[in-house]
Amino acid sequence: MLDSGGFVLLAEEADRQLVVGTVGRFWQPLSGLAVLADADEFVGFDHPAWAKVAMDFVIRDAPHQGGVVLSTETRIRVTGEGARRKFAVYWMFIRLPSGLLRRTMLRAIKRRAERYERVGW
Repeated sequence: MLDSGGFVLLAEEADRQLVVGTVGRFWQPLSGLAVLADADEFVGFDHPAWAKVAMDFVIRDAPHQGGVVLSTETRIRVTGEGARRKFAVYWMFIRLPSGLLRRTMLRAIKRRAERYERVGW
């Protein structure tokens, strides 16, 4: 039932959107993640005391900026009141570092895309 990591593909629109998901007890160090084979298992997962996380990456045209905008959003659903309380405490501590990591990741993607734009694909 547990694995050390991994996301499953939930949705994809070629060159525009990628949505991935995972299920875990993130508030328990070394607890691992639920092993999911596919998006159907993610959607149907309802075991109590877990958190389901879906993360998307979306590219939108931005003609006024001369290119595109990449955005990302994370949604979380916990499967039980006990998990909700535990996740709330966990989120108090991880929220700021998580946001910093997300911004750092987006800046790195931007730098890489701009480098490829300069030298060509």
